[in-house]
Amino acid sequence: MAKKNKNRVINDEVLARYITGESGEAESETVRHWLDSDEKNRRYYEIFLQVSSYAQSGIYTDHIDEEAEWRTFRANIAGAGVSLPVRKVWFHQKLVRIAAIFVLVSGLIAFYLLESQMSGPKKELLSGQAVLTEIMPDGSRITLNKGSVLYYTPSSYNKKRHVQLTGEAFFSVAPNREIPFVIDLPGTVVEVVGTSFNIKMTDNKTEIIVETGAVQVKKGNMVFHLLAKEKVTLYKDDMTAVKQVNADSLYSYYRTKKFVCKGTPVRELIVALNNTYDTHISLQDDKDGDMPITVTFMGKTITEILPVICSTLQLTMVEHGNTVILKKRSGL
Repeated sequence: MAKKNKNRVINDEVLARYITGESGEAESETVRHWLDSDEKNRRYYEIFLQVSSYAQSGIYTDHIDEEAEWRTFRANIAGAGVSLPVRKVWFHQKLVRIAAIFVLVSGLIAFYLLESQMSGPKKELLSGQAVLTEIMPDGSRITLNKGSVLYYTPSSYNKKRHVQLTGEAFFSVAPNREIPFVIDLPGTVVEVVGTSFNIKMTDNKTEIIVETGAVQVKKGNMVFHLLAKEKVTLYKDDMTAVKQVNADSLYSYYRTKKFVCKGTPVRELIVALNNTYDTHISLQDDKDGDMPITVTFMGKTITEILPVICSTLQLTMVEHGNTVILKKRSGL
């Protein structure tokens, strides 16, 4: 059955572009809305995503009749209550491979659907306009930044510590070597046994920063092992990733109410300030956002913070209604 949103139809081709990072921002937003609108949509997407890594691995599928395999796949899962996207006559190139792999791993799909049906309903944690902290059944502590959502299944959580995240959250995971803690992100899986780390998802990238312990991150064929004070940034558009040392702790501002910058690009500080104080601060020249700033703010109002930023970076403030624009001083 077709799922419509903003006059667009979600079909296999759209999902394939979303998974491979080839969809535009408007189309990506449509897919995210579709995923959030119905649990059956999310279940279908999870299956689609789970086997896409096989398709990207180069398994030979030229000999397979994609049309016949697709019909077989639909027949196999039709009874599971999954709402399938609309089928188009022609395939996206990578979708052809994905469709073939669906049949090759039909046993995996059947197991997944059966497990999903038996696991019970999911619980949604929605932070909305305020930071939200949740103590999980195993004692793990999760802090969601504003505008973030986390899903998990209470009935099976103690046997399978599995959650899904959209937005930003800090995880302090209770140690359990027998049952790893797994976070599902679009196209990425994060797995730990007991550690603390921050995950931040934006439109074009996902950033994972480890505070204590160790974290494993998987995206397609890429695998990263992160230790304390390390981070990896996964870019959506070109499917690249950068692993590096994390120099500051600005990422913790929404938990600690403390802004700590050590050579941090000023645009990142501005994003944190806007999120915390519900302000509309921007830079007149976006290139100025790369300017590094080293400051620490704690217990300060926004009217106390802005003059310090301007003094440090030789900027001036111009107010336009509810917006504050920062620009370079004349002659600089």
